[in-house]
Amino acid sequence: MAAILGDVLKYLKVTKEITRDNVFFRTVTDASFGVFILCSIIGGMTTYVGDPIKCHGAGDNPLVEAHCWLHGTQHLAKSLELEGENCMDSEEYDDDNAPKTLYYQWVIFMLVLTGIAFKLPSWIWKGLENGLMETFYDKGNKDSKVLKKDAVAYRQAIDDQVSSFKKLQGSKGEGSWGCTIYYIKFLFCQLLAVLLLALNFHFTNAFLGHKFGLYGARVINYYQTDEINRDNLVNPMCNVFPTRVGCTWTKIGTGGGRETVNDYCILAQNIINEKIYLFLWFWFVAMFIFASIQILLEVCIILLPFVRLFLSFEQVGSKGFLTSKTKDYLRHCTVGEWFVLYQIGKNTHKDFFFKFLKKLAGDAEEFDNDEKAPLVNETKENIELENVISKS
Repeated sequence: MAAILGDVLKYLKVTKEITRDNVFFRTVTDASFGVFILCSIIGGMTTYVGDPIKCHGAGDNPLVEAHCWLHGTQHLAKSLELEGENCMDSEEYDDDNAPKTLYYQWVIFMLVLTGIAFKLPSWIWKGLENGLMETFYDKGNKDSKVLKKDAVAYRQAIDDQVSSFKKLQGSKGEGSWGCTIYYIKFLFCQLLAVLLLALNFHFTNAFLGHKFGLYGARVINYYQTDEINRDNLVNPMCNVFPTRVGCTWTKIGTGGGRETVNDYCILAQNIINEKIYLFLWFWFVAMFIFASIQILLEVCIILLPFVRLFLSFEQVGSKGFLTSKTKDYLRHCTVGEWFVLYQIGKNTHKDFFFKFLKKLAGDAEEFDNDEKAPLVNETKENIELENVISKS
């Protein structure tokens, strides 16, 4: 079990060694996959370890629990509910037409399938990306060890990156379409992730009898209400996941006589299910907020060049370190070219990326002067880093 949990928990890590996407995409796909698989494991431990259901008549006949688990149970009549706990909505149901609860058998499978659905855009993007970022990735150029390289090796590494990017661009600007198509592919995968987020929420809501849509909000409202007024409210947790249920059991004797008994059962499985889906409701809400922000950001990236320039400033530490030629080059990049450059910046050290941009922009004079000048970003952090390097 520890090994399984270890494999699942790695999907909750947002940072990757090679960055092919963005934080939003990794969170909605990889992290959501890990969350749902982890929830399925927790739910499975309570389903298949111990007794998920206990019935009053099971002592006389062990088939009672098996029958009630397989064929479903019903909400208890209002007259049998605990004092101060209202689990059944009188506007929807009455005691003679109480809803059956059979979905709990499928909770584990539903969680796994939902997790796989979240993961699909990530698998598709990995195939469409075709290892492009691996071409520009060099572990020695990503961390601060790149600052230890001698001038020749340092410059050669930058020249290699520039050469690779220019090959990607192609001649006479034809290759810019390659960068644009690369960005369109990623944009498609992001939109697919948002679409699957909405579809997963819709199917989860349908799976739970259309009671999941406002589940978390109703739980908050219920527990924020004072105890006196709470008696008049339906408890959303036991309404969606009843723990005290009734089960109609019909048995036939050896003489062919039929006897129907309405038994009383405890669904222990729903004790954990109500908490799992409460957490998942908040997860969905957080993902919807995150998706809205990301969609707005993508629109700004496409329509507003200064947004792209600002994001590039952030990668090198400050706009003051970018020369006029470099800024002009970034302003005239297509969205696709900028996106590929931005992804390269995520996979290299910011000082290395700064020199790479200058070389790419044809800023040869200032690039040559950098051999004698201190490295970019002479902040307190970098000065301390240089001191450590010099001591070593």
